[in-house]
Amino acid sequence: MPQHEFITKQLIDKGWSEDKKYCVTDERGNKFLLRISPIEQYGEIKTDKELSVNYDLAKEETLYDG
Repeated sequence: MPQHEFITKQLIDKGWSEDKKYCVTDERGNKFLLRISPIEQYGEIKTDKELSVNYDLAKEETLYDG
């Protein structure tokens, strides 16, 4: 994973989740969304991400299936 040095951090105070969200900018001007979640939610977030990846892969196979 590439290393970044973030030079700005702006709190995003929107959304329904308990996550803390920040817009961070690196030394090259690239912007990223940084989400910090309580450790108790790790299992739920991991499952959501796995389902999202599987959905995207299935959608991609459908698009290129012919």
